[in-house]
Amino acid sequence: MRVFSAWVFSLWLFAATPFAQTGEMKSCNENMTFCWYSDEVDAWGTLWKSDDPAEKSLQQVTEVRCVQKLHVCIKARNQKSSLLEWSVTNIDLYSVRSWDDTQVRAIMDEQTIPECEQDTLIINRVERSVMIVSSPGPRGNEKHCTDLMGPPKTVVYRLIYPEIETIGSGRKAKQK
Repeated sequence: MRVFSAWVFSLWLFAATPFAQTGEMKSCNENMTFCWYSDEVDAWGTLWKSDDPAEKSLQQVTEVRCVQKLHVCIKARNQKSSLLEWSVTNIDLYSVRSWDDTQVRAIMDEQTIPECEQDTLIINRVERSVMIVSSPGPRGNEKHCTDLMGPPKTVVYRLIYPEIETIGSGRKAKQK
């Protein structure tokens, strides 16, 4: 009886959570890599792919979580160090500037040199996508910034999960 009660409670809890379909759009995509609830967004990926073929993609296991009531987005990322044989985990905080039914836009709080570069996190509910737009800051073309970061330019990175996306498309994921 106890097992049955726990099972019924679990089923009720699952149905009451945002995982259940609400309206036309489900809260989460089929792979559970993008979930949009009324006041929270969660997304996962393993690669930040640039729209610019000249820019290198960033292999990082990443989770992005935004909480509307706190006006914050948190980007936690883990990547293998190219110099060391171990991985490094970083957490970046973004201040939410706007949040509506289709998009969250947040600005990184802890930029190393904010006058040289500014990162903006954009989460789109309809496309179920996460992007970072890295753009020159207000002094991005000054010598101290160009010496450090090179010539100013805007680069867009999209968070993807290629291992899952290849499975969902019917292709086999590549073995590691």
